[in-house]
Amino acid sequence: IKGFSKPKNSMTFYRIKSDNIKNRIRIGSIQTDSMEYYHSFGHTRDYILMPKNSVTFSSLNMAKGDCVEDCFIFNWENNLEFNLMKIEDGTNKVFKVDHPGLIIHTGNTYIEDDIMTIDFEMSAKNLDPFKTFSMSWLKDNNRKGIPMGYVFRRYKIDLKTEKVTFNDILAPEFNSYGFPMINPTF
Repeated sequence: IKGFSKPKNSMTFYRIKSDNIKNRIRIGSIQTDSMEYYHSFGHTRDYILMPKNSVTFSSLNMAKGDCVEDCFIFNWENNLEFNLMKIEDGTNKVFKVDHPGLIIHTGNTYIEDDIMTIDFEMSAKNLDPFKTFSMSWLKDNNRKGIPMGYVFRRYKIDLKTEKVTFNDILAPEFNSYGFPMINPTF
């Protein structure tokens, strides 16, 4: 459309302190190419770790009145990225991951030496989470479980070399959608 400019998208993070919970203090923003979808993120005392999923969200479809489920855009050719923002000054560094995914829930996030460790519950088989349930499956008396394709995955980011590695902690074939609990001792 002539004269129409593409909207600018960003994710902005704020801090709220207990002495004045009505005052938001801006930490920083991350510019994005589209409306990114994220469900949870990790943080330490010094950093916010925001995953960029292989999924975006269409605000146009939402404005047209589409069902929320139809507003998600899955693009499994886009690999994950981790945005690491320093809470002190809002600076951001991007760490590239060599595979796509949809991160849903975050567990422990911590740094030892120069290695950031973060645990995610996520789609590793690149399935649309809205399509995993079906009425025919629910009515099947011989069903064995839902093949969700979700794993509990631990990523390690070497803050010096910028190398990202991972291993699957749990990867059951069925019924693998879950909620990690944060261990308060970390």
